[in-house]
This record gives sequence, structure tokens and C-alpha cells, in this order.
Amino acid sequence: MPARPPVRRAAIAAGLCLLVVAGYSGVTQLELLNYDDDEYFTLNPLVNGGLRASAVLQAFTTFHAGNWHPLTWISHMVDVSLFGLTPEGPHVVNAAIHALNAVLAFLALAELTGTTWRAALAAALFAIHPLRVESVAWIAERKDVLSMGFALAALWVWAAWARGGRRASYWGTVALCGASLLAKPTAVTFPFLLLLLDFWPLRRWHSARALGPLAREKAPFFALALASSVVTLFAQQALVRRPSLALRLENADIAYVDYLRRFLVPVDLAAMYPFRSAPETRVWVACALLLLAVTAFALAQARRRPWLIVGWLWFVGTLVPTIGIVRVGVQASADRYTYLPSLGLSLALAFAAGEAVARAPRARVAVGAVAAAVLLSFVALTRVQVATWHDMVSLFSHALEVTRSNWYAHTELGIAQAGQGEYEAARDSLEAAVRIQPAYPRALANLGSVQAELGETEAGIANLEHALAIQPDITGGRLGLAVAFEHAERLAEAEAAYRRAFDDPTTASEARLRLARLLSVAPDPALRDGAQAVALCEEVCRATPCDSPEVLDIRAMALMEAGRQDEAVATARQAAAAARARGDAQLALKLGARIVSYQSGQPLRLRLSGRAR
Repeated sequence: MPARPPVRRAAIAAGLCLLVVAGYSGVTQLELLNYDDDEYFTLNPLVNGGLRASAVLQAFTTFHAGNWHPLTWISHMVDVSLFGLTPEGPHVVNAAIHALNAVLAFLALAELTGTTWRAALAAALFAIHPLRVESVAWIAERKDVLSMGFALAALWVWAAWARGGRRASYWGTVALCGASLLAKPTAVTFPFLLLLLDFWPLRRWHSARALGPLAREKAPFFALALASSVVTLFAQQALVRRPSLALRLENADIAYVDYLRRFLVPVDLAAMYPFRSAPETRVWVACALLLLAVTAFALAQARRRPWLIVGWLWFVGTLVPTIGIVRVGVQASADRYTYLPSLGLSLALAFAAGEAVARAPRARVAVGAVAAAVLLSFVALTRVQVATWHDMVSLFSHALEVTRSNWYAHTELGIAQAGQGEYEAARDSLEAAVRIQPAYPRALANLGSVQAELGETEAGIANLEHALAIQPDITGGRLGLAVAFEHAERLAEAEAAYRRAFDDPTTASEARLRLARLLSVAPDPALRDGAQAVALCEEVCRATPCDSPEVLDIRAMALMEAGRQDEAVATARQAAAAARARGDAQLALKLGARIVSYQSGQPLRLRLSGRAR
């Protein structure tokens, strides 16, 4: 006896979840990235205190990192309350939401089209396509999976309303659309998608006269989209870049074809595809002609195969907010932007497969075998792509393998290598970035800091000063310059630069601690000031815990210079104990030697090589 529809749907939903598990089990091994994960999650004061009533209110009333998506901030707060600031829990939550989204995609398409297996195939392609990896494997893209979850739920509820459901379904759809926009504003195209679905499969758009009533029916959705657009433009005004409209249109034209290619052949996927500053005319013209040809073909088939034009316009239309006409960021395109748009292409492919079976029933087994082979290959490709998101080095090393002239990937790889102490490799990566993009301040500033660490202090100072001349507020730039001055033994300039770095909230605490150390150990008595050094340490310790051996070490130096010998010895002992507890025997030994010096009345002094100017 064949399975009843509810049982069949439940089995398909379970199968979709298993597909996601097969493709994304590796997310439990991924680390937190210094690539928006820090700004959105670990270092975000709005989030990293967990779920609190005051933080929830603040999520709705403030902007952070150029964004206003309060439901996403709240979901990150829940992560912190459940898992702390660890990566495994949030990664599993992202994958779980994506699995739910695959089920919602199936239910929505099944309800809209009145089909089961075609809807299931479209949902399966959506669930396991490698283009989904960026949205699922990146904690900072919680906004993507969360927003699209609400949008897909809204489509499911809308299908019930459009086919004669109760008024509650209409307002339920409005509420879900609003929730989607509160998680990420890319759902601003939702009312246009509803109008497209009125044409097919709902077939409510019988004539030109029907368009007016159908558009008026979407008025609340248009109002939500408009409000979200205004708030988003206001929140992101500092991030918007304004190259010429012609250049943005050329990049958008090429980006559409890039997205289509990655959907059909999902290989060579990267975390960053940089904006093209001068695309070749023949390239963007060829892309424009291809887009026009596909659109013309789909329109010509609209009567016989309406799913073709609907799937194509679903893809083209829902990409509009992120295609780069209004440009935010440095990317030409991004895999995460295909989360909802590619479902339109999946729908068209599923119905093409269904038509092939309908025309030649004997081909059912062959079509099924091809579909299974494609899905299994996508599982393998997705698992490989997930692994590239393990850490910053693997992520941007892979990006450099599959893209060309990727100055952004060179920069981020260099920063990651420097963070691991691989300064020579970092210098090579950052120099490659500067060769491609000579005026990129982030690459220049980090190259300068790396050069200073390698002893190339004057070159490092020059690059840091160049970066600050281009972008005076570049994160970490002032601190990097101060450290470079200190490495160059230009201590008076280092002191002044440390004080200027106080104005950068991301580095203010480190700048104060480094200055406290300098004021404690400088060989020039005119530069030393123990009392001020102690005050700087206390200022930092009022805001954050000062229990690490490094910070306690600086405090001990300051206390010794201020003439508070007994406190200095006690604090140095605390520092040595903290180092031993952390398993850092070498640091503990160094601190032990300092304790002996302090006990004999000898403060620490910086030894210069004579290179100071």
C-alpha cells in the first residue's frame, strides 16, 4: 500500500535533514574566525554577555558593524548563553537552521506547486548545494540562514492563504516576512517574489487587470520592504562605496553569470571574489548577451513551461539587493547571496526533470539515477568546501588557489600568518597584496607591523604612516605605528603614538598597557613615570579582568618603578603562578628571575641597541 501524503512528506523531510548532516557534519571542527566572527560574536559587547533584557532592547535600538538585524543579534545572545564563546555550538545551530530551511523549502514548494517529488528534488538541491557552505559554515552568516528560514516559512504560509486559506494566514505571512527582515534585510524582494508566484504556480495573474489588485494585496509587504531598506541604507551609509554607476553595472552583469556558473558547476568557490576595478569590455558584453539570451528563451517558453521563466526571474530578481548596484564592501559577488535566489534555479531544474519523466516514463530510472549522482557529488563537494572554513589560513589559502589577483585574500592570509608568528610568510603575503592593490590601507598597516617585528623598522614605519594617511581611523594602525617606533628605539615618538592609539576603542586597552610598560622600563629617566604607569594599568583593569601573566607582569613593572616594591614582588609572583597554571614554563622562569631582581631592589630596564634616533 503506498505511503499516505503526510507520511511521505515526513520521510522526505527526514531525508533532507540527513542530506544536511552528511554534508555538514564537519562544522563541529571549525574554529572561530577573525573574519566578522569577532566583530559579530566574540568581541561584540551587545552579544558576548549572553541573553539579557537590556541587550535585547539595545539590539532593536542601535546599529553595530554597519548592521541593524536585531533578531540575529538575539540569536547570537542565545548561543552565548547556551554554549559560551565557543565555536562548536553556534556552528551546529547554523547547520540545524539550514536543515529546517531545507524542510521549509520542500513544504513551501510542495504547497505552491501541488507536487511532491519535484518539490523534494528542488529542496534537496537547495539543501546540499556547495554554494550554501558560506552561509552555514560561517558563524557571522547566522543572519542569512535565520532570515531565509523566516522567508521560507512565509512562502509556505502564503501558499495556504493564496489557495483559499483563512485571513490569519495572510497576516501570518506578513509577520514572518517582517521577522525575516529583522534578521537580514535581503528579503526586501519578497513582495515581488509573491507577485511572480501569482503568475505561476498559483495562476492568480489571469490578465493585466489582475495586476492592480494583486499588487494592492502585497501593500503591507511593500511597506515592510521600504522601511527595511531605509533603515539599512542609514545603518550602512559608512560602508557604501561609490564607484561609477557604469562600473557597478558592469560588475553586476558579470556577477550574474558568475553566480549561474557556480550554481551549475560548483567548484572553485572562495570566501572572497574582489570587485573588478576595470572589467574587460568583451567580458561584460558577452555576459550581458548571455543573460538576455536566457531571459528571451525563458520568456518564449512561458506558456508551455512557466516554471522556467519563474525560476529564472526568481533567481535574477532576488539577487538585485546584493548584486552590487548599491555596493557595500569590497566583494564583486559572494556565495552567501545565493541562499534564496538559487532556490528558483533549483525549482526550474526539478520541473525540467519532471517533464523529462512525464514525456518518457521509461526514463524515470535514468533521471532518478542522474539526480542521485548529482546529490551525492554535491555532498562530497560540500564536505570539502566546509573543511576550507576550518581557520583563517585554510580559508584564504584556498581562496588564493581558486581566484586570481585576490589582494583581499593575500591580506587576510598574511594577517593570519602573523597571528601564528610566521612573520616571513606573512610579509610575503602582505607584499603580494600591496603589489596588486598599492593603496589598500589594511594591507599596508599590517605589512608595516610585520616588517617591524622582523627588524625592518623604518620600512615598517613608512608603510604604517602611509596607511594612516589614507585611512586615519584604520583599526590598529596607530597602535601598530607606536609598536614600530618602539622597535626602532624611537621611544619618545612611541610614547606619543601610544597616546594617540587611546582614541581607537579596539586597541585602547592594549595601547595603555604597552605605554605603562614603556613608562616603567624606559632607560631615559625623563620618559619614566611609575605613578602614571600604575594609573594606566588600573584604568584598564577597571574595565576588564587583569589576571593574565602578561598583564600582571606589566603591573609589577609599573609598581616597581613607582617605588611600591612589596606590591611589585607580590604581583610578579601572581604573574608567575598564572604562567605556571597556563603551562607556560618559559614565561614562568622569566618572571621568577624578575622576582629576584625586584626583591633586591632592581627595577627592570629596557636595553637599547643604539639604533635610536
